[in-house]
Amino acid sequence: MKVVSPWVILILLLAAGCDQKQTVEISNDEPTESLEQNEESDASDDADAGSDAGQADEGDALGFFREVSLDGTPFDDKHQVMVIKYAGDVEEEVALSRQFDSDRIAAKFPAKPGAKLDFKQSMLKINKARGLKVKPPKLRLPATTFDDKKQKFGKDQVLEFSKGDVVFLLKYAAEGTCFVGKDGQIYNMTCPTPVEFEGEDWDGSPTPLEYDWWVWTSSGAARGWLVVDGKKFVHEVDEKATKRLQRKLRKKRRR
Repeated sequence: MKVVSPWVILILLLAAGCDQKQTVEISNDEPTESLEQNEESDASDDADAGSDAGQADEGDALGFFREVSLDGTPFDDKHQVMVIKYAGDVEEEVALSRQFDSDRIAAKFPAKPGAKLDFKQSMLKINKARGLKVKPPKLRLPATTFDDKKQKFGKDQVLEFSKGDVVFLLKYAAEGTCFVGKDGQIYNMTCPTPVEFEGEDWDGSPTPLEYDWWVWTSSGAARGWLVVDGKKFVHEVDEKATKRLQRKLRKKRRR
């Protein structure tokens, strides 16, 4: 039997230790690179997520308030008497609803091309309000609260705004005032103008972005609610009735 020198055994053990150390160092290097790449990837993902969240917040702030139904038309009628006109090319049976924003049919009537309908009441269901941002550093405006469920006015107060605050333009009210939404509450105040407020592609109009305009009308014995969609049914000014109304208003001012 051949005897191995202790010095040879020691050299072999040292060599094995060096190989093992090398292997450990290599295996530690690879995950380090992988972790760095993951950290960079996570940071990039977080940045993208933050960017998307910012866009979503801004979109929500500039386009939505809540679903609201308010008495009146979608525009400033300027003391004009409006009538509803059937714009179809052929006679059509039209259904009237029992209530506004309802599919329950109350009655039907034959609508002939060019037929005009008076309406006794008008309700505007606002599906998408217009978001406007305050331009001045500080702004104070008198306003009155409004309960859209009861359709009643409430308390007078002064609203305070800072630059960048968002208000939601709901619709025109009357006499130069508009309904606006702020912090979940509806107010009646002087209509916003481009001098104090700004909004994307906004020309100063008080008309909401998206809405359903319902009118209560009648034709013969048929009575009920009808949607003025701007296609099949449109609105136009009744010139004679408007002149009569404006004469009455002038007489009242003279008294």
